[in-house]
Amino acid sequence: MTLAFISGPHGAGKTTLVKLLEQEGIRQPKLVTDAPPADYPPYERLVYKLCQRVLENVEVLTTTEGITLGNRCIYDGDAYANAYVQLGWITSSEEFQLRTLARHLFPPLLREPYAIVLNPSFEVVRERLRNRWEKTEQKWREHDEDYLRAACTAFEQFKDKPNILYLEESDVKKAKEWLYSLT
Repeated sequence: MTLAFISGPHGAGKTTLVKLLEQEGIRQPKLVTDAPPADYPPYERLVYKLCQRVLENVEVLTTTEGITLGNRCIYDGDAYANAYVQLGWITSSEEFQLRTLARHLFPPLLREPYAIVLNPSFEVVRERLRNRWEKTEQKWREHDEDYLRAACTAFEQFKDKPNILYLEESDVKKAKEWLYSLT
């Protein structure tokens, strides 16, 4: 079993990359979870998403075979907490609490997992989201350019991190080669 995750801001192209990788025999379990209510305050929203990610990640651990690409992981929580601090939505103390909680909730195997972090430029993300809105409804805060910019910037922290393939554009060949190198 080889397990990696895909991470990145809204509109990065994660779903498109996953669909292309599925054509190459790399699977992603279909997990159905609810988004937190839109009126949740920012800190509570991050706690909700953190707990959701832990449960999803553990479920992926129990159902994997071959090469499996899980959806989002601990890195997303780190990036979004960082973005929320930059925007003044949560305090540095709350960010520390979230990171501490994550380190306690995620099993050791999932604290520094292999991951593809897809993080195109803010301009690319903004354009993709505008195109997506023509077909589907907006997700929470996707229209907020300050939020999107902060999220894109926050994901840059993973550029040189071990266990991570950092991509600024969707590259199926590179992603596939990297995933197979993990086996």
